[in-house]
Amino acid sequence: MVYFDNASTTKSFSFINKTIVDILDNMFFNPSSLHTPGFDVKQKLEKARSNILQLLNAFNFNLVFTGSATEANNLAFFQFKKGKCLIGMGEHPSILEVAKNLKNQGKDIEFVPLDKSGKVDIVKFKELLSDDISFVSVQMVSNETGAINDIKNLVKITKQYAPRAIFHSDLVQAVGKLEVNINNLGVDLATISAHKIHGPKGIGALLFNKKLSIIPQILGGGQEMGLRSGTENVAYAVAFAKALDYCIKNQNKAYENAVMYRKTITDAFDNSKLKYSINGCGSPFIMSVSFFNVRGETVMHALEQYDILVSTGSACSSKKTGNRTLEAMGLNKEYINGNIRISFGHEEFPLDVVKKAALDIIECVNTLQRI
Repeated sequence: MVYFDNASTTKSFSFINKTIVDILDNMFFNPSSLHTPGFDVKQKLEKARSNILQLLNAFNFNLVFTGSATEANNLAFFQFKKGKCLIGMGEHPSILEVAKNLKNQGKDIEFVPLDKSGKVDIVKFKELLSDDISFVSVQMVSNETGAINDIKNLVKITKQYAPRAIFHSDLVQAVGKLEVNINNLGVDLATISAHKIHGPKGIGALLFNKKLSIIPQILGGGQEMGLRSGTENVAYAVAFAKALDYCIKNQNKAYENAVMYRKTITDAFDNSKLKYSINGCGSPFIMSVSFFNVRGETVMHALEQYDILVSTGSACSSKKTGNRTLEAMGLNKEYINGNIRISFGHEEFPLDVVKKAALDIIECVNTLQRI
């Protein structure tokens, strides 16, 4: 099987799985227990937390583990109390749907348009900023197109025109693949996820500046600094830190591989004279490709017969029609309907395998276009 759907989820590495099993077998104790084994597990949890903060150069930040990046994004929005809120139109559903819900409740929410490359329109962003903006959320890398927003610059502009605003960024598609220095970015809140970097599903994290006073969503026994009560998933937290460490240490190689895979595919497309379009640009790990006179969903399912897995966009919005991000970029319906997303992770493929997959995609699309 050729798995090209890594923006949806990545395969958890075997050494990560072994780490999880080892902790579940041998360190299953409750980290809140006062006995020595409980204390030892607590130490493991805190070590994982500090390792993640160090790996992301987040020295002035705290970190709360959550059950997912979706939960972390929701927790981030819980900090929006009053004033106005700015949201990029290309955000992940776990942000956009929360923003829409708040807007339906009467909150003042503004959505920033995208430019043709898939990034937040910087001119419109500046126009929408004002002193009463209290919360801003813009992702670093689009999960749909791979477009990269200059978060450091957006934070700088925000602090200039809306100095009291809290700036949140969803870094899920960036960490472990691109250079991420959270202190340098200047954000106040940041979301990350384990299963996008070959760690387990079911754990994410929200990083927040120590100066912020965070309002909890889940109350109970006071775990996670009182911000996310419930017995901590220590095995997954340790695995999260281990996966992040591996991906950051190997991200340059993974980046180079992704560039090669992307070029191999587009070269094959070009040589075949296939009529296609790349939507947006930025991270080489994500390719949004549109084919003409064929539906992307049909292509996706047909490629399963070739043992190739791709997607038509975010798995978290797969039950909805259309593609909000591509629509926000101004693409016409023909491009959007024929869209698939090809995405890579840290798994390596021989180039002949990638080329064969590209040729299979060409054959598949040509066959469907003749039907």
